[in-house]
Amino acid sequence: MWRLAVVTCCIVPIALHAQTDHFQTRVLVTAPEGVAVANLAIADVEVEQDGRKANDSPPVIQQTMPLRIGIVFDESGSGRRSTLHTFLLERALDWAAAALARYGGDAFLVGFNDQIIISTEIVTDISQLRRALSQMHPIGGSAVRDALVHSTQKFYAFGPELKPTARVLVFVSDGFDNASYEKERNAIESAQRSGVRVYTISFPSPEAAAGKSLLERFSQRTGGKSFSPRDEREVSSVLTALDRDLANSFLISFVPEAGDGKFHHLNVSLSKMPNADLRFMSEFYAPRKP
Repeated sequence: MWRLAVVTCCIVPIALHAQTDHFQTRVLVTAPEGVAVANLAIADVEVEQDGRKANDSPPVIQQTMPLRIGIVFDESGSGRRSTLHTFLLERALDWAAAALARYGGDAFLVGFNDQIIISTEIVTDISQLRRALSQMHPIGGSAVRDALVHSTQKFYAFGPELKPTARVLVFVSDGFDNASYEKERNAIESAQRSGVRVYTISFPSPEAAAGKSLLERFSQRTGGKSFSPRDEREVSSVLTALDRDLANSFLISFVPEAGDGKFHHLNVSLSKMPNADLRFMSEFYAPRKP
């Protein structure tokens, strides 16, 4: 059974109860397989901000959160040449539908080439996203970094969730960027500001080798994972791996010690298993306090 204690894989200021939550940061933490994270207590989790334990605001641990999922798809010319292009998109939407049916939440779809060609509203019914597919036709260049900025900013554009929500982006592309205006640093910081965990799935193409490292940095800097399936069987394995990854995750919420509108370093560990290789967004944004 999925025990999701929130995402994306995440760090995110979300207003739950007006003022106090406006300054909260939420971070999705994932434990390796074999390390149980169900029913954790505050004493089981140690959180350090910039190398120091928090004094004024102990973290809160939450589990079984709904999802807010963004499916982002590369519709550039290299997508047309990939035998997995259509299959990957269909299966990614199938995965999102199953996840929302089980845990609740909502989703949106973004398609891009050298510009954003489709960016849907957020919906609870994945069939509405499927209807948007008729507007997506692989052609042109690829603005990968621009697409990440656009997609992560959508989480803010929709306003605060009614309850704490795992923010996850499934970014499907070969990673080859020949059309972006945004720099890589800005793209990654946009995800971090929005508290979005990015999972990247690279489809095979002649350009995939050149784009692999960019996708890996997107995932690594946001606490996610990168995948490079070579055939339909491996696509199914990737989506199963996403389920397992989120199932062994928990969400911590805390008010940053420094309310300075800057990025800070985060470390999370388990008191009883300090050497467990936890995965999380290691840089968080501290909203500026008045």
